[in-house]
Amino acid sequence: PSTMVEPEGGLFSLADVRFTLFESPSKPRWRSPQRGALGALLTHWSLPRTTPALISLPTGTGKSAVALAAPLLVGAKRVLAGVPSTELRRQLVRAFDDLAILRNIGAIDGVYALHVHELKHRVHNWQELSEFEVVVASPATISPVHYPEAPPPDLFDLVIIDEAHHSPAPTWRAILDHFNDARAVLLTATPRRADGQRVPGEHIYHYPLRQALEERVFKPVLPVILESPGEDRSEADRLILAAVTEIAVTEDHKTSTLMVRASSRERAVELAALYRAAGGRGREVQRFKPDRCRSNVCSGTTASSGRWFDQLR
Repeated sequence: PSTMVEPEGGLFSLADVRFTLFESPSKPRWRSPQRGALGALLTHWSLPRTTPALISLPTGTGKSAVALAAPLLVGAKRVLAGVPSTELRRQLVRAFDDLAILRNIGAIDGVYALHVHELKHRVHNWQELSEFEVVVASPATISPVHYPEAPPPDLFDLVIIDEAHHSPAPTWRAILDHFNDARAVLLTATPRRADGQRVPGEHIYHYPLRQALEERVFKPVLPVILESPGEDRSEADRLILAAVTEIAVTEDHKTSTLMVRASSRERAVELAALYRAAGGRGREVQRFKPDRCRSNVCSGTTASSGRWFDQLR
């Protein structure tokens, strides 16, 4: 069993975490894109560069492990992790709380109780953040543009930005500019924005989706084509639900998640109710932009799997 490692003086330096980057080709059990990204970070930080390091990994290939390992590569003292949404903030707080992702792959060998702070509101006293090794925040709460008195520029020695394709926005860019003496790593699955704006940083590592499929990091995407019932939307919903349920109960999909994309929030609520009635557990993700059709329904059935998209309008 893992043993709890107690900090000296009540506060860890992340340098105290017993971290293994490489022991053998199979230890720790890094995925190929994770090993490549961490190696690229080491190379980037081995030289006196101040440019943020941009890493692009497809969703699902292990960006979280890279984010957790980055502070341990450099023995960071205090880390700022920036995320764009409440849900991602909560997920990253949980991940840093116990570092279980790294422990499960054999990269650390103890149970560490880091001091992690989820910044939900604007800061009244910057000194309060010095009590934590990791601060997880959104630009709405941490960006210097919101404060007449800016935070100390040396408050953090490592800045991690998740979903970094947002970083050209002024609130995100202000974080990187203000803490420009800190090392910075930007993580994204989409390094090229549709509007053409450049994501800041030096693009040091890219793991293509095609390679993830070739190396079986992802399973092949197999479309299921259903016969259209015409204009009867309720019948179309019933046919899709039946097909999804049939696939979701298979052994291959016992631990997966079902995602249903809808054209509006109202439609998302309607579909969530349909899948709940069929025995699933679901919630609506409120990210609707009418011109981009970005509202989603995430619904986990009793044995749901894959990512499924309702494209019938």
